[in-house]
Amino acid sequence: MGIFESEQERSSEGGFSLLEVMLALPVELILCLAMLGIFNFFVHSYATIFSGWELVQQIRIPIDGMAYDVRYGEELIVTSNSLRVSCQSVGGADKWVEYRYVQEDNGNLKLMRNSQPLYGDTDWVPMRVYRCSMDKMNPYKVRVVLGVRNLLTSQEYEIDTVLYSIPCYLKYRQEQQASMQVHIPEEAAG
Repeated sequence: MGIFESEQERSSEGGFSLLEVMLALPVELILCLAMLGIFNFFVHSYATIFSGWELVQQIRIPIDGMAYDVRYGEELIVTSNSLRVSCQSVGGADKWVEYRYVQEDNGNLKLMRNSQPLYGDTDWVPMRVYRCSMDKMNPYKVRVVLGVRNLLTSQEYEIDTVLYSIPCYLKYRQEQQASMQVHIPEEAAG
């Protein structure tokens, strides 16, 4: 073969023509956009699921701490926006733990333990407490309701639970049994 190749030999060489490349580019672009859309869907789904889990944890953990204090509390005092629990400290002296909710300037409710907030916004979950209440059901039971909303995903989660105090229950049962005892006069017994 020399300098002059035949037309047939030149057309059998591999490669793409300019027309083939121009037609393939939009197809490749569509495939890349589809893969990007699928990736974005999975990232958004993961963020939604994770932020929902984080929202539950942000509320469950403070409620568990409150349940612990109430469970072993010696006395429960409930007002319109607070719950005071008398706990026995290690030294033997009683101390008071106060759970209260306060309304902030932006309308958000904040649940506090003494002077410390029990939860806060995270990068995943900027949240708003829209409902908080504490009601004493009897001398040893307190009903606590806490509702929160995730401001990114608009997910809502609400805990409605009843917390029991064991020492208060035992004291209540002793008082009930003492009041139910029938006193039989000695004259009638003999």
